Amino acid sequence: MTINNVKNRSISMWILSFLVIFSPSSILLAHQITISFDSLFPVTWYQKGLESCLYVWQALSDVFIRNGDGELLSCDILLGRLVLAQFCIQRMTQENVACLPEDSAYLVSVLNKVQGLLAMILITQKTEDFVLCAGDMIASMQKQLLQFTSPR
Repeated sequence: MTINNVKNRSISMWILSFLVIFSPSSILLAHQITISFDSLFPVTWYQKGLESCLYVWQALSDVFIRNGDGELLSCDILLGRLVLAQFCIQRMTQENVACLPEDSAYLVSVLNKVQGLLAMILITQKTEDFVLCAGDMIASMQKQLLQFTSPR
Protein backbone atom coordinates (compact mmCIF):
# COMPACT_ATOMS: atom_id res chain seq x y z
CA MET A 1 0.00 0.00 0.00
CA THR A 2 1.19 3.41 -0.82
CA ILE A 3 1.01 6.43 1.42
CA ASN A 4 -1.72 7.98 -0.76
CA ASN A 5 -3.88 4.88 -0.41
CA VAL A 6 -3.45 4.95 3.37
CA LYS A 7 -4.34 8.67 3.50
CA ASN A 8 -7.39 8.19 1.27
CA ARG A 9 -8.50 5.22 3.31
CA SER A 10 -8.08 7.04 6.63
CA ILE A 11 -9.98 10.08 5.27
CA SER A 12 -12.75 7.79 4.00
CA MET A 13 -12.95 6.04 7.37
CA TRP A 14 -13.03 9.38 9.18
CA ILE A 15 -15.88 10.67 6.94
CA LEU A 16 -17.76 7.40 7.30
CA SER A 17 -17.34 7.49 11.09
CA PHE A 18 -18.53 11.09 11.17
CA LEU A 19 -21.63 10.24 9.13
CA VAL A 20 -22.40 7.17 11.20
CA ILE A 21 -22.12 9.08 14.46
CA PHE A 22 -23.99 12.27 13.56
CA SER A 23 -26.50 11.20 10.89
CA PRO A 24 -28.80 9.04 13.04
CA SER A 25 -29.14 11.74 15.67
CA SER A 26 -30.04 14.36 13.07
CA ILE A 27 -32.52 11.98 11.44
CA LEU A 28 -34.08 11.27 14.81
CA LEU A 29 -34.34 14.96 15.58
CA ALA A 30 -35.91 15.66 12.22
CA HIS A 31 -38.56 12.97 12.69
CA GLN A 32 -39.20 13.44 16.37
CA ILE A 33 -42.87 13.77 17.19
CA THR A 34 -43.97 15.30 20.43
CA ILE A 35 -46.85 13.29 21.82
CA SER A 36 -48.44 14.24 25.08
CA PHE A 37 -51.05 12.38 27.09
CA ASP A 38 -53.50 15.25 26.55
CA SER A 39 -53.14 15.09 22.78
CA LEU A 40 -53.78 11.34 22.77
CA PHE A 41 -56.61 11.50 25.31
CA PRO A 42 -58.22 14.94 25.25
CA VAL A 43 -60.33 16.01 28.20
CA THR A 44 -64.02 15.50 27.49
CA TRP A 45 -66.94 17.70 28.45
CA TYR A 46 -68.01 14.97 30.85
CA GLN A 47 -64.63 14.92 32.56
CA LYS A 48 -64.51 18.71 32.91
CA GLY A 49 -68.02 18.78 34.36
CA LEU A 50 -67.28 15.92 36.73
CA GLU A 51 -64.07 17.54 37.98
CA SER A 52 -65.92 20.78 38.67
CA CYS A 53 -68.62 18.97 40.64
CA LEU A 54 -66.02 16.99 42.57
CA TYR A 55 -64.24 20.24 43.45
CA VAL A 56 -67.48 21.67 44.88
CA TRP A 57 -68.18 18.45 46.78
CA GLN A 58 -64.67 18.46 48.27
CA ALA A 59 -64.85 22.15 49.23
CA LEU A 60 -68.19 21.69 50.97
CA SER A 61 -66.97 18.51 52.68
CA ASP A 62 -63.90 20.31 53.97
CA VAL A 63 -66.08 22.96 55.60
CA PHE A 64 -68.09 20.40 57.52
CA ILE A 65 -65.05 18.27 58.38
CA ARG A 66 -63.67 21.35 60.14
CA ASN A 67 -67.00 21.70 61.98
CA GLY A 68 -67.98 24.80 60.04
CA ASP A 69 -71.46 25.91 59.18
CA GLY A 70 -70.72 27.19 55.69
CA GLU A 71 -70.16 30.79 56.76
CA LEU A 72 -66.53 30.74 55.55
CA LEU A 73 -67.34 29.34 52.10
CA SER A 74 -66.04 31.05 49.03
CA CYS A 75 -69.45 31.09 47.40
CA ASP A 76 -68.33 32.81 44.20
CA ILE A 77 -65.70 30.18 43.44
CA LEU A 78 -68.11 27.33 44.11
CA LEU A 79 -70.81 28.91 41.96
CA GLY A 80 -68.24 29.40 39.22
CA ARG A 81 -67.40 25.72 39.34
CA LEU A 82 -71.07 24.80 39.20
CA VAL A 83 -71.57 27.14 36.22
CA LEU A 84 -68.69 25.40 34.44
CA ALA A 85 -70.20 21.99 35.21
CA GLN A 86 -73.59 23.13 33.90
CA PHE A 87 -71.96 24.51 30.74
CA CYS A 88 -70.15 21.22 30.15
CA ILE A 89 -73.34 19.21 30.54
CA GLN A 90 -75.14 21.56 28.14
CA ARG A 91 -72.32 21.11 25.60
CA MET A 92 -72.64 17.33 25.92
CA THR A 93 -76.34 17.68 25.12
CA GLN A 94 -75.87 20.14 22.25
CA GLU A 95 -73.10 18.12 20.62
CA ASN A 96 -74.88 14.79 21.17
CA VAL A 97 -71.84 13.46 22.97
CA ALA A 98 -72.16 9.82 23.92
CA CYS A 99 -72.18 9.31 27.66
CA LEU A 100 -72.40 5.93 29.31
CA PRO A 101 -75.43 5.58 31.58
CA GLU A 102 -73.07 4.58 34.42
CA ASP A 103 -71.06 7.78 33.99
CA SER A 104 -74.18 9.89 33.95
CA ALA A 105 -75.52 8.08 37.03
CA TYR A 106 -72.22 8.69 38.84
CA LEU A 107 -72.33 12.41 38.07
CA VAL A 108 -75.93 12.53 39.31
CA SER A 109 -74.83 10.83 42.54
CA VAL A 110 -72.06 13.40 43.00
CA LEU A 111 -74.61 16.16 42.47
CA ASN A 112 -76.86 14.50 45.07
CA LYS A 113 -73.98 14.57 47.55
CA VAL A 114 -73.41 18.26 46.84
CA GLN A 115 -77.13 18.92 47.26
CA GLY A 116 -77.08 17.10 50.59
CA LEU A 117 -74.19 19.24 51.82
CA LEU A 118 -75.93 22.40 50.63
CA ALA A 119 -78.90 21.48 52.81
CA MET A 120 -76.58 21.47 55.83
CA ILE A 121 -75.35 25.02 55.31
CA LEU A 122 -76.61 27.48 57.85
CA ILE A 123 -78.73 29.98 55.94
CA THR A 124 -77.55 33.52 56.56
CA GLN A 125 -77.82 36.71 54.56
CA LYS A 126 -74.48 35.86 52.93
CA THR A 127 -75.27 32.23 52.06
CA GLU A 128 -78.97 32.34 51.19
CA ASP A 129 -78.56 33.36 47.54
CA PHE A 130 -75.68 30.93 47.08
CA VAL A 131 -77.67 27.98 48.40
CA LEU A 132 -80.73 28.84 46.29
CA CYS A 133 -78.72 29.42 43.11
CA ALA A 134 -76.61 26.29 43.59
CA GLY A 135 -79.73 24.23 44.26
CA ASP A 136 -81.38 25.44 41.06
CA MET A 137 -78.24 24.74 39.04
CA ILE A 138 -77.94 21.24 40.45
CA ALA A 139 -81.60 20.49 39.68
CA SER A 140 -81.08 21.70 36.11
CA MET A 141 -77.97 19.54 35.67
CA GLN A 142 -79.72 16.48 37.09
CA LYS A 143 -82.60 16.99 34.65
CA GLN A 144 -80.19 17.22 31.70
CA LEU A 145 -78.29 14.14 32.85
CA LEU A 146 -81.47 12.08 33.01
CA GLN A 147 -81.54 11.95 29.21
CA PHE A 148 -78.27 9.99 29.27
CA THR A 149 -79.56 7.41 31.75
CA SER A 150 -82.99 6.87 30.17
CA PRO A 151 -83.28 4.59 27.12
CA ARG A 152 -83.33 6.45 23.81
